[in-house]
Amino acid sequence: MQAKGHVGIGFIFASLILLVYPGNYYDTRLWVFISIFVRMTTWPDIDLRLELKHRGFTHTVLGSLVFGFIATIFGMPHYTLEAFLGGFEGTLVHMLGDVFTI
Repeated sequence: MQAKGHVGIGFIFASLILLVYPGNYYDTRLWVFISIFVRMTTWPDIDLRLELKHRGFTHTVLGSLVFGFIATIFGMPHYTLEAFLGGFEGTLVHMLGDVFTI
């Protein structure tokens, strides 16, 4: 799947999250999570740029944890949980999108 497809799936899941979100839509934590979540849906394909085996380590649950920690490092300091969850879950959604492609 191409990057646009992964971002599209990210937006679909983000809209589902918004549907069930119990809090206020003006909550900054929600939008920090969603922005990192959607961005991270394309990160596992960094293996193509690094000339690693495609769908290898970056497409595993352990890789999702690593991307979650990377998002935490580069995320905003007051939103570490949202950054981690956005990175972790965005990577999982990427892998879900890859299930539908060869």
